Amino acid sequence: MSELTTRPADAQETETWRELWMDRLTGYAARTRRPVRTEQAAKRREKADEAVLLRLLDGETPVGYLSLIRFTEDGGQVVILEDLQIEEPYRRRGHGRAALGIAREWARGRSPRVSLGADPTDPAQQALFRDVPLGSQNMHKDLGDRPSLPAGVTVRRMSADEFGPWWTEQLAGYAESFVLNGLLTEEQARERAERQSGELLPSGLDTPGHDIYTVVAEDKPVASIWVCHEVEPDTSFVFDVVVEDGHRGKGYGRAAMLAAEQSALDAGSHVLGLNVFGHNEVALRLYTSLGYRPTSQMRTMTV
Repeated sequence: MSELTTRPADAQETETWRELWMDRLTGYAARTRRPVRTEQAAKRREKADEAVLLRLLDGETPVGYLSLIRFTEDGGQVVILEDLQIEEPYRRRGHGRAALGIAREWARGRSPRVSLGADPTDPAQQALFRDVPLGSQNMHKDLGDRPSLPAGVTVRRMSADEFGPWWTEQLAGYAESFVLNGLLTEEQARERAERQSGELLPSGLDTPGHDIYTVVAEDKPVASIWVCHEVEPDTSFVFDVVVEDGHRGKGYGRAAMLAAEQSALDAGSHVLGLNVFGHNEVALRLYTSLGYRPTSQMRTMTV
């Protein structure tokens, strides 16, 4: 293999790549049974502060494409590796890993990190990105019969008195997860947590389409869970689940997730989704044991 180099893609190559990119996004949606997001991806690229499409070259031979975008978010600069495609005759020659190095160099001076979306159902992508740390992962479960809660565990709607302390803790935990996974600085994480949570719950407990529950055992609150409905068609989503200190390791996290399934089914959903950060291995094991399957990953490499 010669040293991999790049040049800007010309107009015809750009059109060819766009068609291939849209086909890959559509195929990914079909494999994961998630909504097709080709329009959103195209709009994000159009709105980027900077967008490049590079033709990857081995000597004089074009072997693939590398798409990178930069935009401003939460007061900082974000670089996303939007697409990396090595053409079939030139795969398994180290071109993909070399392209990751090119992406890192392009981001240098633009952002402290490069984020990329990975398809957990694509073995080739998983092999290529295996050394890029997992920042977060979306998972979904197809719901069946309404589950029962464990004996001695009940669920009720969170009270107004409980909401204030829960809200403060939820914001802090959400922001901390971004920092622990190297996704944002502390200031950026705090701003994103406050903005996103505020947009989701503008009326607090009274926000339509949201259920926030307290899990009770032995007459004591032991956990909480926040579920939003119709995030996608036929899909509810768990935004937050917390087991209180002193009550962990007793199955209350599992009980909270079963309560979320009940909530989703009551709302007419047949799929329940969630996001788990890469550092939270305990939660990842729990969700996997409950039958959740990974549908998308966000991975991040430092520059």
